[in-house]
Amino acid sequence: MSYYNSGRRARELGIGSSGSLPSNPDLEYVFHDQKDLTAETLKKILGRNPTPEDVAAALEIASRPENKNLDVFVQELLRSGREYGEKEGEKKATQKRMAGEVLAGTGGLAALLAAADYVDGPEQGRI
Repeated sequence: MSYYNSGRRARELGIGSSGSLPSNPDLEYVFHDQKDLTAETLKKILGRNPTPEDVAAALEIASRPENKNLDVFVQELLRSGREYGEKEGEKKATQKRMAGEVLAGTGGLAALLAAADYVDGPEQGRI
């Protein structure tokens, strides 16, 4: 699950509202999904332990209306991607099944022809 985006990318796209954290004022973030934004999540994002001020600032950024809308957009995008992936996976599985059935049918036909040749016997010159 994605909880943040680059502030630069969000500004380029005109979505979300960016902000910086007190421990790193030079870097902009756009946080969203505030219900799952915890100190542990922030630690994974930052690569270090966040300060209590960092957590408070991240939650404030995530609670902005623009970022709530961004969260809805991201969730819809992820859902669409998942549905597309499931559909493509199902399509590939169907294609593999069909190829297997064709291969099995070809093998069955070859066996049937061989059996017919055997029944005709060697005198027909087919074995």
